[in-house]
Amino acid sequence: STVLGRRYRTTRENWPSLYLVNVGKSASGKEHGRTVIDACLTAAQLTQLIGPSGYTSDSGVFSFLLHQPCHVAIIDELGDLLGNAKAQGNYHKRQAITSLVQAWGLLHGTMRPQGYSTMALQPSQRQEAATRCVHRPALTLLGMTTPRTFYDSLTEQAIEGGFLNRLLIVESTIGRQISRMADPLVVPDSLVEWCRAAREGVSGNLSSLDPAADQVPVPRVVDFDADAASLFRAYEAECLAAMDRLDPEGLAELEGRSVEKALRISLSLAVSDNVVSPAIRADHARWAIAYVRYYTAQTIEAVRRYMQDSQFGKWQAATLEALRRAGERGLTERELCRNCRPYA
Repeated sequence: STVLGRRYRTTRENWPSLYLVNVGKSASGKEHGRTVIDACLTAAQLTQLIGPSGYTSDSGVFSFLLHQPCHVAIIDELGDLLGNAKAQGNYHKRQAITSLVQAWGLLHGTMRPQGYSTMALQPSQRQEAATRCVHRPALTLLGMTTPRTFYDSLTEQAIEGGFLNRLLIVESTIGRQISRMADPLVVPDSLVEWCRAAREGVSGNLSSLDPAADQVPVPRVVDFDADAASLFRAYEAECLAAMDRLDPEGLAELEGRSVEKALRISLSLAVSDNVVSPAIRADHARWAIAYVRYYTAQTIEAVRRYMQDSQFGKWQAATLEALRRAGERGLTERELCRNCRPYA
């Protein structure tokens, strides 16, 4: 999704950028994604697409997109960012989240900064500030976090504000793993060639033409075949029905972006399959829909279990989770104290 940013779109104006989250316990290997991304983009000589390790404010998001309108941001502790954003008085972090929400939805549009006072600026500086914009911003985000940090930071506002439903959250259930005695990572030549072909054009004639932020890029347009279009229509009806079911719980918004996420994934799959003449086929659509459906259901179940707006509610949820893990046998009070620190 990073390599294809600003270079490809579908006939339905879907662009490839995604917000991805790896949720796993410490020492479970969730940081491997950072290693792979760095290695692949470095081998393909596309290190300019590697962005910051986080954003401190809305102006931080915009200024980096102005500098590099297509990039990937790898945030080591996304749960901490969300936790800081909900802290009383932490206005800048909240505004950073707002800008990330805005960037996700403006892949096909233009992102402009908030208005600040220009009273102390020269006329030329005022003119320059007024014309700042990012056409077709392509921000891909990879966040990594532990379950406790991530779910403790969630609030109703995270759902209603639209940030949570833009995340594609994959929670690992394998637990902590013994590290492997692996050889150094070697990026295959075929992957390097694909990255260059997708980014620069198959003939390489676009290598020096990376459009600036204030230039409107001209992407390649990828179409859907009839079977793929039919699958996405059916999935959209499924998501609308799911939103109706989730309305009483206040969780309907978690399904609100599922179709768009699946469409974006299908675009990446199609270009990965055939960089010369890509087309979104039924197998691409089916895989993307299954992936989004599974992990959205996982996220909804996790939110039901863990998201509480009061400290007492969080203690209750932790106690219930300890009892669930124990199975049918349950736990004695003494065992519960040993297995659940909030209860103790």
